Parts: sequence; structure tokens; C-alpha cells
Amino acid sequence: MAIKEKMTRYDEENKIGCTLEKITLFLNPVILSEEGTVYRLEKCGNKKERDIVKRPFSITIDAEYSLIASLNPLTKKISLKKVKGPFKFSGSSAYGVSHEMEHLTGDEISGESFFEFEYELED
Repeated sequence: MAIKEKMTRYDEENKIGCTLEKITLFLNPVILSEEGTVYRLEKCGNKKERDIVKRPFSITIDAEYSLIASLNPLTKKISLKKVKGPFKFSGSSAYGVSHEMEHLTGDEISGESFFEFEYELED
């Protein structure tokens, strides 16, 4: 499983920046704990519409083997580092972990249909 996190660094003085990517790769990941609930819209695979799904706000996982790849488009370098867990993710990264773990366990992403929303016209 791979989880990608992005952050942008920008130098106000020189008016230049880049978006760094950190990709953590996990071999045989397992969920240790989950905390909180966030409702969000997700689309996956061949589904034609997004579903309203419940995800944890934070999740802690561990894995048999873990590696971090850091990609820097300014230096055009990828650094690799073997790391040991456990690993705690929150927010968007936690949703990604939860989503990908469903794929690994063979589960389908399921939730309420986007069409359950009611439309309101505000003045």
C-alpha cells in the first residue's frame, strides 16, 4: 500500500517554490487503531457517482516493512529511507489509509448515494 502526502514550500522573497511529495510504502500493513469519524464524498473505481462514506479522522497502522520516498521537483531528487512504525495519520492521509486498506481486504467502498443530498436555493 502507498500513501501520498503533499506539501508546498514557497519562498516569498525569491517568489519560487515547489510541491514536495512524501510517499510512504507499506508491506502487509495492519490497522492498530482508529479515532473519530469524518463523513466525506468518495468515488472509487468504476462507480459512476460518489458515495457518502464514514472514515476515521486519525488512524494508526504498522507494517512488516516500510519505506518513505521523498520527491523534490526542484532538485529532481528522490530520497529513500527505510522506516519503522507504528505510523499515525490524520485528516486526508487517514482517509487515504482507510480507503486503501478496504482495497487490500477486498472490500468495496460503500456508503450512501450522493443523490441522497437535498438541494436548497439560498437567496
